[in-house]
Amino acid sequence: MLLELNNGLALTLYDLERIAMAQRVGLVTVLRLKRWGLTMAGSHVRFRQRIRGFEQFEVRSRAMCDDKFVYIEQSMWKQDGTCASHVLYRAAVTDRNGIVAPPLVLAALEQDGSLPRHVRLDRSVDQRGRHQTLAANAGSGRRLKAFLAP
Repeated sequence: MLLELNNGLALTLYDLERIAMAQRVGLVTVLRLKRWGLTMAGSHVRFRQRIRGFEQFEVRSRAMCDDKFVYIEQSMWKQDGTCASHVLYRAAVTDRNGIVAPPLVLAALEQDGSLPRHVRLDRSVDQRGRHQTLAANAGSGRRLKAFLAP
């Protein structure tokens, strides 16, 4: 039997990294204070290379948003620099009335003082005139070792 990172475990590791990223940028605190929730509106996963048991890899995460959704891009990178898998999630922050606009969420993060200095906010306008906001966490790469039971 070959030991390798299967899709269920890979998606679980992505989930854990997303929670850690939300904690690092202060989103978890703001969600609790405002009584907001998070929902996944869609995802696209691509598995490119196998990750064998006990092989080290790095998980990289970043988040971008438009006027309605937050797009979370995550990837797993092997030691030799090849991308093992890539996932793109479309998520939304919600309250009892529906979707909370990402600019309101970012404003809440900035007002609360929860947004750390190492998180960069880039408010730019795309070719269609829509505002694009990128929140990139410089410290989001984490080295992990796949531990798989036989």
